[in-house]
Amino acid sequence: MVFSIVVIIISICIGIGMWLYIKKQDNASISDINNQKNQNEVEKPNSILDMAKQKLSIDDISNGVITLENYKKRSILLKIKNSDFNMLSEESQEVTENILRQLALSLQYDVSFYSTTRVIDTSKPLIKAKQVLNNTDNQAIQRYAINYINTFDSIMTANHIAEREDYIILTYTGDMKQSVKELERRAAQFITVLKKINTKCELVSTEGIINLIYHDLNRNDYFNPSKSIKLGALDLYVGHNKKEAK
Repeated sequence: MVFSIVVIIISICIGIGMWLYIKKQDNASISDINNQKNQNEVEKPNSILDMAKQKLSIDDISNGVITLENYKKRSILLKIKNSDFNMLSEESQEVTENILRQLALSLQYDVSFYSTTRVIDTSKPLIKAKQVLNNTDNQAIQRYAINYINTFDSIMTANHIAEREDYIILTYTGDMKQSVKELERRAAQFITVLKKINTKCELVSTEGIINLIYHDLNRNDYFNPSKSIKLGALDLYVGHNKKEAK
């Protein structure tokens, strides 16, 4: 009788112990799932602005101005497209060198240079060529369109077509109004001087900056996020803090 009671008590204790162990394991599993979910939500950017914040410590991008380091620094980008220096005559090369040397000596602030490559999107000319092919009865034009399409397909299948892009980065520490005024002055200095050596230099817009950041973080991608933003992709986005310009 006593032995039976002991066995029953042991069985009850084992049952309670197993129930507590299983419950603890279930809670741990749920906690792991929630932690993983929260981690994924943190790591997954809600927009190109979040991506820029996470990867490049950018606070905001507006009116062509990049705000950095807790709204303390402002930067602008100048895109430059120069002619081939090696194709110039010796006299033109010497003139170019002298102008650039004078520009460098006149600078009283730091300047950064950035070069990258971007994959060229050939989808538009291909679509246009196919439209021409489908809308013409001229055999000569049809043959030309077919050769055009096949050539582009062969090039894109073998390798992506990329072009080099060069940028000048100008940075100033101060409030928005003061920074914009000084950065515009510096940009005008570069644009004026580089024009003398037939080098195209222009300010990069907000859309251009967003596209540049996106393409550098997503290589071999043709998508331009600025197009989606123009169509209202961020109209309902309220996940980032906006500070008023001082």
